[in-house]
Amino acid sequence: MNILQQARKRQGLTQTQMATKLNLSMRAICSYEQVTRLIRACDLLTVAKAYSLSDDEILAYLNQVAR
Repeated sequence: MNILQQARKRQGLTQTQMATKLNLSMRAICSYEQVTRLIRACDLLTVAKAYSLSDDEILAYLNQVAR
């Protein structure tokens, strides 16, 4: 389970609920969580806040994406 998926589940949200919260498609959320689609730099802070990510988790996610 990756960082975004763990963070979403900590909040007790489904992918559909997170998509609604961020005004994105469920497909986008799934792609972000599977790291098959990158979060645009201009959207990273918004997504991080919605997932309630700590600074360390944001850095870990970016490190995961860089692989």
